[in-house]
Amino acid sequence: MKQKLVACAILIFSTIAVLGQANFVINKSKVLKTEYTPVPRDFKTKKISWGAVGSFCASDSIHYGAWFRVYPTSDRLKVTVSTGFNWGDISDPLIYVAYLDMLNGVETLEPLGCERFAGAQGDFTIEVIGLRPRKKHFMLIGANAKKEKFALYLTEKFQPTVEEEVTLTEPDEQIKVNEKIEDTDQAEEEEALLEKVSGSTLRQL
Repeated sequence: MKQKLVACAILIFSTIAVLGQANFVINKSKVLKTEYTPVPRDFKTKKISWGAVGSFCASDSIHYGAWFRVYPTSDRLKVTVSTGFNWGDISDPLIYVAYLDMLNGVETLEPLGCERFAGAQGDFTIEVIGLRPRKKHFMLIGANAKKEKFALYLTEKFQPTVEEEVTLTEPDEQIKVNEKIEDTDQAEEEEALLEKVSGSTLRQL
């Protein structure tokens, strides 16, 4: 339990630390629509002018990749990068999603999700919640080199697994709940017994 609380605290601190990143330059980005049918080797990476995204999953600046713009219609987005076989040859991809915010007249990037994967075969997926419907969001697919190809699929039609994890009850918390129920039942039994004894004593008098 304590380890989970520490991990949450670190995650919250990391997120706060990078909110409102103003020092960014995204020269070119392609607009993507959600529910777009993925096509093998549809995109390829190149040398990007800026990739110093302030996120816990990107400790170093990203030099190769592809920037995209997304205008979601809901508050959630699932991004899947497909590679291997005829889908592409990108390896160890990074997926970064951020909202373009405005703070005191200055455009800033507010990171919403980021994850670096290991491997060069299969589907690599990240779920992001907290998006602003119909607002501009930026997405970066990072890579280790230029001219690496991949397929991309974006969908808003899914149930976030994050919500399912939040509803889980810790075992020790459940034990505490059970203990409270048992204490309440015992107290009610003692009170009933006391009333019975008191009534019996009064009748004898």
